[in-house]
Amino acid sequence: MTTGNRNGKSVKIWARIPLDLADALEELAKEGESRTDFIIQALREEAERRRMEKKPASVNKWV
Repeated sequence: MTTGNRNGKSVKIWARIPLDLADALEELAKEGESRTDFIIQALREEAERRRMEKKPASVNKWV
């Protein structure tokens, strides 16, 4: 049984976003894509981009 905003798979997050981003969300979402799907994909991509920024560049000693 779930309690509050968290269950075994996810957490509900509430956020206010600027109107221009809300409008872009409607314009840029693909046919049949929900707002939730769009936001989750954007968060995943941004999280990955930031993880890659933090990783030190690998150095190949044999080059």
